[in-house]
Amino acid sequence: MMAGEIGDDYCFAWVFPVKDHSDVLPTTWRELEDEGFVRHQHTFGNPQFQLTEYGWQEALSLSDRIADPDVIARAVRLVQALKGLVDGRNQIYDAHADEWDISAQTGLPAGWVHNAIKSGLLQRMFPKDMMNASSRRRSPFSMEATMPFLNVSVVLSVG
Repeated sequence: MMAGEIGDDYCFAWVFPVKDHSDVLPTTWRELEDEGFVRHQHTFGNPQFQLTEYGWQEALSLSDRIADPDVIARAVRLVQALKGLVDGRNQIYDAHADEWDISAQTGLPAGWVHNAIKSGLLQRMFPKDMMNASSRRRSPFSMEATMPFLNVSVVLSVG
């Protein structure tokens, strides 16, 4: 439901007021939060939730969209772009890019690139390629996702 509404946008750009989703039991929101699929957005008297990037990835999996040829093709293009950042390099330190650079290079929506990297989608889809990313906050507005095996750091927006 939420992932479908978000589409290719950033997960952090959307909030879902509980009052607009009366079909979801109040206890279900808590269970989704406990599993890490959503995060509570504190509001006065109007509880809202935000789909996490991990929840976005799980929605792709549970809906079988993770096996959709379009999703696979997007993931392959993203991996090729990330590997292209280090192809032929001989530097010791990571190559750097941001989601907008990668978006422009691949034609993929920046929100989709962000969600795919931050959610761990690439590691899930290509486990043998060691595409796992760890992240750390760089500033109030950005975080850095590092993929050690590739020697790539990608700067991502923070919502």
